[in-house]
Amino acid sequence: MSYTMGINSWKSRKVCNNLLADPNNLRNHDYIRFFYHNPVECIEFHLQQPAFREHMSYGPAKEFNYAEEYIYSEVK
Repeated sequence: MSYTMGINSWKSRKVCNNLLADPNNLRNHDYIRFFYHNPVECIEFHLQQPAFREHMSYGPAKEFNYAEEYIYSEVK
């Protein structure tokens, strides 16, 4: 199993930082490139790591609401 997501897991997009400019006359310097990971791929990666195996639990979590009543929340 891989302990890194790899360089190819990064995605990039461009965003226009000059909102006052004419959209039909934008130049390359009017854009900013940003990099990101797919959050679902990040979660899948972390769930596969053996170091976290002992610290994960899958089941409803029993919690209290504001009226001090038991509620079952999402899986934690």
